[in-house]
Amino acid sequence: MKISHYGEPPVKPNDLILRCYIEKQGSVWVAACIDFCLAAQASTADIAVGKLHAQIKDHIQEAFDNPEFTSKLLTRKAPLRFIAKFYWILLKEAVHRRLTVKPKKQSNHAFCDHMPLKPA
Repeated sequence: MKISHYGEPPVKPNDLILRCYIEKQGSVWVAACIDFCLAAQASTADIAVGKLHAQIKDHIQEAFDNPEFTSKLLTRKAPLRFIAKFYWILLKEAVHRRLTVKPKKQSNHAFCDHMPLKPA
């Protein structure tokens, strides 16, 4: 493993991709990020995703504002059941795309998002 001049392993492009999903739970939509163990809920999917994006941005800012906690905050993964849920949704979407042509009204959806970083 290579070590950067900062004493840390270099960041790979996939390290900047966040795995997320959205699902309808009763009358609310829940958006979750399994890479930071964050979640947000709202009355619509778009609002829930927007709230999750704001949480992710705040989480990353907090991590970099507090160097003693950066490593813990940026590697805080969700419990296994949420990670499994993300991959189950991803699998269901892949099978559905493979077997059908017409779009299905979904009550859940997996998506990947980029980490909101600005160049120094």
